[in-house]
Amino acid sequence: VLLDTFEAVLRRAFEDGESTDLIGLQINHPSLTKGSFIMPFRAQSEMTADRILTVWEMLVQSNEDLKLDSELEVVFTRISQTRGGRPHLNKWKHESWMKQHCGKRGGCFINISNPHDDLCLPRALVVAMARIDKEEDPELAQLWSSIRDSRRSPQKQLAQRLMRQAGLQDHEGPCGEQEIRKLQAALEPTYQIKIFSSRCCNFLTFEGKIPSEKVLHIYHQSDENGKNGHFLVVSKPHVLFNRAYWCDRCNRGFNTKREHRCVSKCYSCFDLVECRIED
Repeated sequence: VLLDTFEAVLRRAFEDGESTDLIGLQINHPSLTKGSFIMPFRAQSEMTADRILTVWEMLVQSNEDLKLDSELEVVFTRISQTRGGRPHLNKWKHESWMKQHCGKRGGCFINISNPHDDLCLPRALVVAMARIDKEEDPELAQLWSSIRDSRRSPQKQLAQRLMRQAGLQDHEGPCGEQEIRKLQAALEPTYQIKIFSSRCCNFLTFEGKIPSEKVLHIYHQSDENGKNGHFLVVSKPHVLFNRAYWCDRCNRGFNTKREHRCVSKCYSCFDLVECRIED
């Protein structure tokens, strides 16, 4: 019965949309941790009734109080395809937003300024990659300032090289869902891309399928219709969600290590790594 219900809801959710639209799922119930469980936004081919039913069965197995009762709420949200490009948003709103969220002190973004091209996504990716790798590469650390600065040539050159690696050297215009997947394929298995969206309350709208310790956190800012989008680098995911810590294994922010529930957490030292316990 549940499978038929999920299939009917999904058909209705996509019947008047585009084939490239994404859909997300949120299950709300008092028995769940923080009152809800969220499935990131996925393509229509990936958000199937069988997949939702599998998630539901896992939740029920781990929570005896989760039942089909009047307190249960299942919310489906459909959004148009993520697309980047140049920062065409209202200039005053864009600059005001940047002043509030970007910067060295307290900010959580690294701005990408590309008024003369549509390479904001590959630019953001190479900046995020350099930010991670510079800690282990002294030569890259010396180039970090020039790679981070959109006004200087290294950032654009690296972005163009990444596009060639992904087979997108002939691509024109903003990057959308297909380009995101090709860029992720080119970066696997070393890097995993995660994209948060301003239109979806900062929820994930894309997550690379192969986990990696090197996660490229990207933010998609757009107008309410999903057009005129722009990609930036998320330098501090925990700040984005107003938390003290961030866990990439369960995509959650938290304030207290002892209270964070995660299958990858060591309950001896509370670190998010696999510990070696010695006698």
